Amino acid sequence: MHTYPETAWTEFQTTWYIYQQLMTLPFKLRLGKEILNEAFVLNRDEEEVKSSTKRALNNGVPKEFIHILDEFTGVMATFETHKSGPTFVLRFDIDALPIQETEDAQHLPNLLGFRSRHDNCMHACGHDFHTAIGLVLARWISEQRAKLRGKIILLFQPAEEGSRGARAVSASGLLDEADYFAAAHVGMMARTGEVVIDPYGFLCGTKFNVDFKGRAAHCASEPEAGKNALAAACSAFMLLQGISRSSKGASRINVGKLSGGRGRNIIPDQAYMEIDLRGETTEVNDYLVKRTQEILKGTAQSLDVQLSIED
Repeated sequence: MHTYPETAWTEFQTTWYIYQQLMTLPFKLRLGKEILNEAFVLNRDEEEVKSSTKRALNNGVPKEFIHILDEFTGVMATFETHKSGPTFVLRFDIDALPIQETEDAQHLPNLLGFRSRHDNCMHACGHDFHTAIGLVLARWISEQRAKLRGKIILLFQPAEEGSRGARAVSASGLLDEADYFAAAHVGMMARTGEVVIDPYGFLCGTKFNVDFKGRAAHCASEPEAGKNALAAACSAFMLLQGISRSSKGASRINVGKLSGGRGRNIIPDQAYMEIDLRGETTEVNDYLVKRTQEILKGTAQSLDVQLSIED
């Protein structure tokens, strides 16, 4: 899985691999569009999905399987013991990040020959680990099924990065019966072989996609007719870096993407930002959200451009 990483909403080859591992085990499997509510899908790039589907087909994923997924990814595996007991849901995320893996010869995947074969895509956050854990757990459940009670649902969730997939899956209603829900992450604070039940060091988070819309004009012949959306975005970028940190806990502010404009001689009529906010507590995170929204609205108003914020 580390060798063939796929970013959010494009995990077709990963979904096929998971399906192959589970199909011979005593689970009811739901796939792709079956496990989510499409109305709540966020930030899904249709062109990226199409190119990733083509790549998956070239890598041996059957066309019939892609058709079953209906252009969406992910697997929900349900094991029913037919004995009274609670319903457990265990979540394992499956997507990777748009990061180029290092060519450093001492990097373990290079030493052992399992480096990413997809350009600008890498399992840098450990979701390949998470998926592997879920698959091993599925086999364990199968082997121990005579000793188990209730219902166990293993959710191999697409699009965890950017907080894009969870809401769509939860809005499907398929998890409403859960008595217990658990998710896990390979631990930065844990030693190998150690499990931390009450982990520390993770932050609450909010993501924003921001569009500034202005008016294009020629920069020489009629610059006063333009409304510079990129100037508003750049102004907001600088002001966001200056938000006072909270005394009530750690906080993080990052503008991970900023783009805009159409050409060197055109007043930019559009700009786009992707913002990641994190706080040690919900209170700290909410403080960052409030200040960020104030800055975005203020810069848009001061430069007379329109603003659209998607969270």
